[in-house]
Amino acid sequence: MRCRAFALTIAGVLGAATGCAPERLAIFDTQTANPAAQSAKFIVFFDYRSATPSPDMREVIGEAVRVAHDNDLAHLIVIAHADGVGSESYKKALSEKRAKAVKAVLIADGVSEYNIAAVGGNAGDVIAKTGPGASEPQTRRAIIRLDK
Repeated sequence: MRCRAFALTIAGVLGAATGCAPERLAIFDTQTANPAAQSAKFIVFFDYRSATPSPDMREVIGEAVRVAHDNDLAHLIVIAHADGVGSESYKKALSEKRAKAVKAVLIADGVSEYNIAAVGGNAGDVIAKTGPGASEPQTRRAIIRLDK
């Protein structure tokens, strides 16, 4: 089964039996389907030690741009994360590279750079708890938050 980026509600998504590896899933809140949405959230997953969004994840970023334009959500915040592998400085640098990579795709897809804040997040902010130094695909992510 080829895993494409698709939308799911945040609640229960990571435990869902989808047949896709977690790093191939993309998630956005269902509130984005509401024309009166005040905000939306998209999650882009990354491959191990990569700061380059895969083609599937580039589709998710494109969908974030579409939702932002369709709902007049002009303020975008990108917070990227790394898993537990590597030194603190390595994880921070990788998180920052991921945030910048997502921001670059957002800009290429038509969002003004002045409407995007992009930062590397805290390596301790994980979706799935693992031991120190563990590689966790669900933690290798960038969250794109869209707000009015």
